[in-house]
Amino acid sequence: MANINTWISNGNGFSFGVFPAVVNTFEPKKACSSGEIWLPMGDLSKGFIHLQKHENRIRDVYAGVDALTYVSIVCAGYSEIYYQNKTDTYLIKKYNGIKSAVVAAHLGGIYQIITAFPVTRDFDHKRRKEDLIWTRNGKW
Repeated sequence: MANINTWISNGNGFSFGVFPAVVNTFEPKKACSSGEIWLPMGDLSKGFIHLQKHENRIRDVYAGVDALTYVSIVCAGYSEIYYQNKTDTYLIKKYNGIKSAVVAAHLGGIYQIITAFPVTRDFDHKRRKEDLIWTRNGKW
């Protein structure tokens, strides 16, 4: 059995991407430094093992794409980043037509992927108390 602290690479031996630095002088809790995004082996509650619970849903929504490819696609070209204060996590969101992909990451020296799941484009982040802190086009 693999160690839960083992890191899974994106297939070429590297991290899944880089999280940008976000500066927020009004709410420092929503600010974060730049860092690499890694996927831990994890367990049933987080990481690669947890991600496998969502694989069938991912394959259904994204035409057979496996979980690791899905995470690679999202982390390589995300559109928005949300911060969820309750869980102290960041949600990386990528738009693909009417569908969106979300990868939850937790800061622990580096950004660790907790889970990933497809959502509709109109997913209600406000209801879940998630605040938009970054967009690719620089507007929020």
